[in-house]
Amino acid sequence: MSQSQHIKVLIVGGHRVGKTTLFCQLVRGQSFPGGNDSLKQSSEYIILNGNLHIEIHDCLVSSPKSLITQTWRNVNAIIYMFSYEDLRSLHEVSVWFRHVKELLCDGLVHQIIVGNKVDLAKISEEESFDSTLKTLCKELSVTDQDKFSVTATTGDGIDAIKARIGEKFREYVTRGPFPDSLCIVPRQTHSGCMCIN
Repeated sequence: MSQSQHIKVLIVGGHRVGKTTLFCQLVRGQSFPGGNDSLKQSSEYIILNGNLHIEIHDCLVSSPKSLITQTWRNVNAIIYMFSYEDLRSLHEVSVWFRHVKELLCDGLVHQIIVGNKVDLAKISEEESFDSTLKTLCKELSVTDQDKFSVTATTGDGIDAIKARIGEKFREYVTRGPFPDSLCIVPRQTHSGCMCIN
């Protein structure tokens, strides 16, 4: 049996852009639990083809300056999130990018941009979002393949993100008798801990 390969993916973004909801959809197939329930994990696995362990982390901070206190090692991909409800959150992605680049010491990481709450986008702001997003993708060298618009609360567009991560890191997968699909494997972590080891 081939040795499992591990990929680390971090989700970063401003306040109320939907990082935790995206995290829950990616690893659990559901939005953030409501009522008295709480999110007990900020890190879980999804598995592709039985031996590609994709470790998804919900970066719990909402300001890039807070990232300096975190320890980041062996990161393979970053998901930058913004909200279609707030144009400022898209402008802030550039700030996140600069801080992440410093923390990762110019390490090569795959970058993905996810616009959340696309169902709440205002037609009057569509041109501003399109123009800013185009400039941002050029700055981060992000192609159309790595740019997504989703509604994380309903799960719309989430499967495309999973598929892209699997496609990008397919070279890590050794062929075997496993279905070409993603499944959930929970991993217990301490509440509120980024667990970047």
